[in-house]
Amino acid sequence: MRAFLFPGQGTQFVGMGVALARAFPEAAEVLALADEVLGLPLTRIMAEGPPARLMETDITQPAVLAYSLALLAVLRARGLRPDATAGYSLGEYGALVAAEVLDPATALGLVRERALAMVQARPLSTRSMLLVVGPPSEVLAEWCDRCPPGEVLAIAGFLTPTMHSLSGSEGGLDWLGARVEAGELHAQLRPVPVTLPFHCSLLAGAQPTLRARLAAADLLPARCPVLFNVDGEPETRPERCRELLVAQVVRPVQWVKTVASLRRLGVDEVWEVGPGRSLGGYLKRIDPTLGRVQVEDAPSLQALLERLSAA
Repeated sequence: MRAFLFPGQGTQFVGMGVALARAFPEAAEVLALADEVLGLPLTRIMAEGPPARLMETDITQPAVLAYSLALLAVLRARGLRPDATAGYSLGEYGALVAAEVLDPATALGLVRERALAMVQARPLSTRSMLLVVGPPSEVLAEWCDRCPPGEVLAIAGFLTPTMHSLSGSEGGLDWLGARVEAGELHAQLRPVPVTLPFHCSLLAGAQPTLRARLAAADLLPARCPVLFNVDGEPETRPERCRELLVAQVVRPVQWVKTVASLRRLGVDEVWEVGPGRSLGGYLKRIDPTLGRVQVEDAPSLQALLERLSAA
């Protein structure tokens, strides 16, 4: 069985979409649709930058989704479909398109409004998230619980058994950094290049807008199981999908549980459909026996199609 996985924010790059649109007309159509649906020159910003603008949440999120959906359109045109889907954070919207719960235009509009709601919910800060390597989740959770009063520190993503993303207030993140500097917590810390504390309570203000927008959107029963970030479990019911997309805003991404659920479903190969190779890197550490295929750009897509046609 085959699963399609879709990456989240942080995988964007200037120049994304240019070669893909030239090589595949199906991809070009999706990218043009993104400009039309959003009413802004998204593909020009993707192609030309500037990098600072492409990094802004209200552009990054629809850009990563549009690029992923462009790759997906090429696969679909050749009859290639998944037996299950999952996506990391905003990648869930790509997974829902792959499972035919959402159409591409609706998904793009939802992600744009999701991003704008997040930006309005919290002042932007380049000190919003950390990648933590080393401690297991139970140890890291204990340190989050010790965060000083008035500050926030929370696990935002269970990436591998010993790699996690953390979100929080600047004071909370600084406090944890000081604990590492003092040798009280043995961990490697790296800043995550985002401007908002995703998947924690600090973004709760974005939920009402997203809830209202999802209530008005057409969602269909999933053609195949979609594994959601909130609990890593498969779902196909539209109403439950809406609930989980809203909850995801303030809940951590359970990626380790997602991979385990894929295995229980019988998945033995995953295709990472979208920019970058972050999800493949996590998979190597979670389950190295799981087959992995990268579908990240025009060359990798063309190589995959040639292999399949020769088989």
